[in-house]
Amino acid sequence: MIFIRFLKDGRSQTRFLSILPLNDCKAETITTSLTTHLRELHLPLDRMCAFGSDGAPVMVGSKNGVAAQLRKLVPHLINNHCVAHRLALAAGQAANGLTYMLKFKDIIGDLYRFYAKSAVRTRGLHEIQELLQEPDLKLVEAKDVRWLSHDKATTTLRRCLPSVYKSLDREAEERNDARAAGLAKFSQNYQFVLTLHMMCDVLPHLSDLSKAMQAKDAIYTCIKPLVLGTLAILQGLLNTPGEHFQAAPDRVARLHADGFGITVPTEEQVQHFTDKLYRPFVQQLMSNIEERFPDLPLLQLFEAFNTTKFPTGDMGNHGEQDIKKLADHFNLPVDATLHNWRQVRGSLQGTEKKAEEAMEWVTIHLRNSHDQLYKLAAVGLLLPTSTADCERGFSTMKRIKTENRSRMKSAVLNALMTVSIEGPDIEAVDFGKMVDAWHQEKPRRTVF
Repeated sequence: MIFIRFLKDGRSQTRFLSILPLNDCKAETITTSLTTHLRELHLPLDRMCAFGSDGAPVMVGSKNGVAAQLRKLVPHLINNHCVAHRLALAAGQAANGLTYMLKFKDIIGDLYRFYAKSAVRTRGLHEIQELLQEPDLKLVEAKDVRWLSHDKATTTLRRCLPSVYKSLDREAEERNDARAAGLAKFSQNYQFVLTLHMMCDVLPHLSDLSKAMQAKDAIYTCIKPLVLGTLAILQGLLNTPGEHFQAAPDRVARLHADGFGITVPTEEQVQHFTDKLYRPFVQQLMSNIEERFPDLPLLQLFEAFNTTKFPTGDMGNHGEQDIKKLADHFNLPVDATLHNWRQVRGSLQGTEKKAEEAMEWVTIHLRNSHDQLYKLAAVGLLLPTSTADCERGFSTMKRIKTENRSRMKSAVLNALMTVSIEGPDIEAVDFGKMVDAWHQEKPRRTVF
């Protein structure tokens, strides 16, 4: 699935291009199909400035991956691994080495499947929620491939935990369900409750970061500040646990008072949990994020456009080395590009624009007068941040090409997806005009 990012009236836009059928998943096949399709659409390869993918080895392999093969054709091409996928990997692997955390993730999944596979159990859970005057909630499935699912899964379970406990106890006692008994035994434990509340403190911040990364037409230069902000929040949680975790011991005491088989932890047990599980998990999460989001020297050069970092007074040579390196990489005349930069830099001084805002100002107003700097600003706006658009495209394809439409040809699927993704709002469609156009295609026996 291919989405293309381009400038229109000086602003970056991301649009669905097409889906390509593949005979196999080899890098050579993907590269050939992609380049052939671009040439058929008269899109010159040398105008391609960057390539974004989900980070699979076939895509980003340093020797024979698609990105490496494209770089042989386009030497200045920038390859970027989707930031949302990087965040998902960092979060998903934070539990590695922590045995209890891996078991906790399994139990969250088992609880979802226990109710999702049975309408009777689900209805019984809803009845208990009504009796306890809890929100009528349905457990959410947590999957590593669904970037926001773990936050929703843990938050939902925390809100309806008493009703889940009562439901599991009833299933175990009245129906002799061994699976329910096992889930009740593991979840009715103070460690499970402390872990659940810990995740409810940590995961919302990762979800907010992921949402920002998945924003349509997000600019890469905004990612680093967002990541640093999230790391600062996690550092704060490392020093001082969040409100949900602090309230967890009292929550356990209330559950114990309600008759559930859960032991109230002592202060020593809570401190032991904090030292052996809470802190290691948050530290591992922070380390993974830092490792997955290293400083990328070439991409960071575009911060030269960030006027909030301009010095006050005499500009001196500010930003010239960065602009020179960018011009060298993209084979632009260095002297002309630096001349453009020196002229524009004074106009930008004092405007308090972020890098993406300044680059957009250049692409909108200076295309004809400062063409070399315009090209650099255009590249900065077109750097692919995430593959969230492609992921949404796959969801659209799944809705269109169902099992009952499995023989649909690629041309028809492409057309339907283009209509679904890029078509106008339903209110703007003139159905009468569409019917007239269809009727005029060839003689119809139907009388209108």
